[in-house]
Parts: sequence; C-alpha cells; structure tokens
Amino acid sequence: MTELPGPAGGEPQNLPVDPILDPETPAAPPAGPPAKVLWPVLLFFQPRAFFERVVPGAAPMLVGAAYWIYGIAGSLDRLEKQRMKGKEIPFDDSWPIVWGFVLVVGGIGAVLYYLIGGWWYRVRLKWCGAGEPDPILSRRVYGFSSLVWAIPFVLYAMVGTFRYASPAEAALAEASWLDFALLAFPFWSLWTSHTGVRTLFWVRPVLALVWFLVLPAALYAAGIAIVVLAVASGPLQDAERPDLDHLKRHSSDRLFFEYPGNWRIESEDEDYDPNANIDFDCPQDATMNVLVYDSESTAEEELDEAIERFRNTFADVSAGSTFSTWGIYSGSGWEATGKYKAVTCRIRLFVARTQVGPILQVREVYRPGDERVLKPGFERIRRTLRVGSRAGDG
Repeated sequence: MTELPGPAGGEPQNLPVDPILDPETPAAPPAGPPAKVLWPVLLFFQPRAFFERVVPGAAPMLVGAAYWIYGIAGSLDRLEKQRMKGKEIPFDDSWPIVWGFVLVVGGIGAVLYYLIGGWWYRVRLKWCGAGEPDPILSRRVYGFSSLVWAIPFVLYAMVGTFRYASPAEAALAEASWLDFALLAFPFWSLWTSHTGVRTLFWVRPVLALVWFLVLPAALYAAGIAIVVLAVASGPLQDAERPDLDHLKRHSSDRLFFEYPGNWRIESEDEDYDPNANIDFDCPQDATMNVLVYDSESTAEEELDEAIERFRNTFADVSAGSTFSTWGIYSGSGWEATGKYKAVTCRIRLFVARTQVGPILQVREVYRPGDERVLKPGFERIRRTLRVGSRAGDG
C-alpha cells in the first residue's frame, strides 16, 4: 500500500499499488500444471485450462500415447463401419485377435495422424491468420483434442469385450442409448479443438470458427448421414427384405405359424414333414429349420447334442452365449459364430419341451451382416409358432 497525503487536516490515504509500477512488490507466481488425475476432467470440461496449463509442457511420451489412443479408436471405428455395411471381417469371432489388430493398426494410424493430420491442422491455423504456428504445439492441440471422442469410443469397445462373447455378437446386439450418445463426442471434440486453437494461437475468430468448428461439424454430420443411408440400403443389394405385408400361413395337425410372403417352405425336400420337419428357403443366404419330435431326453441334453453336431460341421466355432426364450417357449438356447466353407455364419439353436409333450428344436443360420434384414422374418415366425393343434395349445 502507498500512503498519500489526505485532505487538509485529515488522515493519510492508503491506495493499492500496481506491482508492475512497484518493483519491490513481487507478482503472483504463474499457476503450475494441475494434478495428473485432473487432466481428463480439464480436457473434457475445462479445455481452456487444460490447453494453458498441460499441453505446452506435455512430455513427448504423453503426446505419443494420445495419438496411439486416437489411432486405436480410428481402427475400431473403421471395423464398425465395415460391419454396419454388412461386410465380412475374417477375425470377427475373436476379441483377442480384434484387439491385437487395432493395437497394431492403431500404432500405424497414430503416425499418420501425427504427420498428415498434424500438417493439415497447421495449414488451417495459417489460413486463420496464425502466421507460422509452432508445428509441435499445433500437433499437440490436434492430438489431445481428438481424445475427447477417442477415449469414449475405446472405453465403449472395452465394455463390449466383457459383455459379449465375440465382436460379431456385440455388433448384432440391440442398439442402446450409449450407441447414440457416442455420436455426440466427435462434435464435442471439435468444440474442444476450437477452444485449444483460440487459447494457444492468435487467430481471427470468425475464420477459426469456420475452419475448426463449422466446416468439420458439417463434414461429420454428412458422414453420419452417409453411414446411416448405407446401413439402410446396403443389405438390400444382397438380399430382399422379408415381405410382412403378404404373410403366408402354415397349418398342420401339429404346427401352426405365419411367415413372410417371399419366403418358401422347401416342401419338395425328402425330409419334409408338415408336422415335424420344416426348412425355410429365404431370399438371403440363410436357413431356418423347425423340428418337432418325441424324446425322453431333456431339452438341455438335446441342445448339447445339437451343439456337438454344429461343432463337427463348422470351423472356428466361438464359445457362444446362452438364452432361454424363443417366442412363447422357455427352454435352452445357444448362439455362436463359426465358418462354413470359409464363410462366417451365426447360428442360433433352441430346444424346449412343449406343454403337449414333444420337443421343439429350432435352428437359424445366417451371415452376421444379414441379421438386420432377416430379423423381422424370424421374429414373425417366433411370435406365431405353436406346437399342438391349429388352435395353438402348445
């Protein structure tokens, strides 16, 4: 404080001193880097503080780890897009192989992201009026801001590893709110990137908004729309959708069900029995078989025998998972993936003892990429199938 003369006859006045004007008063020390445990919190929720206090002094190893995670997420994303388009992935029945693949390919991707992606990031900084931005600093902003979508994507895949027996099974699971929530993180990452640019570089605000937020967001939105359209229309190139507007009915002394109008029962097959053995011919490369027979064995024992026959016919069979209901029936079910003549297939086996006595056994075999197309047809048969009389007393 500085003491100045007060009004005549009054007390002196004390005024605050500017430390810049008074060298004897030390300035407040600059804030140091925050605790490492807080870095993810700052990156996601206080990006300005993260870029000011962490990024400039980040160790090269940390930068490399950030780009590797970015590369792993990119590899996982490309695999997911292939599945959504119905394309076969040869190792989709093994989590260890998938993770080994993305770890290696993710490392290669990390180098490409750093060199090419970092170069393009710096070019955009120049276009925004940043002059000659530091190439190392610009690549750090690019890499760390990309973690905002990469980390959630990798964590989501890790959760799927524990929830599902194989990547193919995870891909066929019903979509949840998490799947839709993931779509928000690329846009969140763009906002973080824009914040980093405005924090560490002198740029023209409008140009930075256009090049680092508006245009990339428009490209992301267009990419998502293209993938959605590919998923909606892609499978139709290989297979016709089940016709549920012109349903057919099968009604015999022992079996009743409805099935799609463009599916056919192979009645010419020598094993065909309208009461006991029915095979469906689908437009897709898929099969469904319904058996009704008498047996003293339990449903579990019958299922074990069916699984053994499957393992003797198909190669590279996954461990599989179990389920307990099919339509109105409760029993023992098993689903897994395997290869038949080098083609990856998904199989679902279900066995139950009906209330009228006989055993019901159902087998569904199809390519994983066709599951979304086939599902409405399978579901119609599951919901309507009854074993017993035409009245459905099974």
